[in-house]
Amino acid sequence: MNVNKLSINIGKILIENGLKFIQQGFKIEPKEVGWSEMTNFISNKLGCESGFMDGKFYVIKIDDWKNFIEFDWTKEKKYVAEKFDCDNFAHTFASHISELFDITVGTCYGKVYNKDTGKYIDLHYWNVIITKEIDNQLHLYFYEPMNGLFSEVLNKSKIVVGNMKYEPIKLTLF
Repeated sequence: MNVNKLSINIGKILIENGLKFIQQGFKIEPKEVGWSEMTNFISNKLGCESGFMDGKFYVIKIDDWKNFIEFDWTKEKKYVAEKFDCDNFAHTFASHISELFDITVGTCYGKVYNKDTGKYIDLHYWNVIITKEIDNQLHLYFYEPMNGLFSEVLNKSKIVVGNMKYEPIKLTLF
């Protein structure tokens, strides 16, 4: 295999500096949430199987998330079945956020249905965003990294984003 080390090194420098520029563009103030508070919140809000990779979680306000979503490039990637599909979108978005800002983000796996007809569509992956707002309460949002749409989860039996209804099976927060 022929490796062009100069190209790789220049690319790495550009990526590292690009990440620093992006980080400097956002002013965020994460709030710490303990394991007990987070597990109780998720259990009450979704009631699905959950995996928590840490003992502490760092959350921000929804307005900061909206700014990230506006500038995130994950949704600009091309969908390719079995190569870069829903699970790749969800994990890529979560990885970007984790790498850039050290804040909590999740991936969720479950079933999706047509919101109007109730017809089952398929198994699906998406992201979960947890916020803490001025009311000092936790809020949970489902986010579609393939199109940039999101919606707050108010009632676990009526979770809708865009034209799909969601039924979570397993959530992983990291």
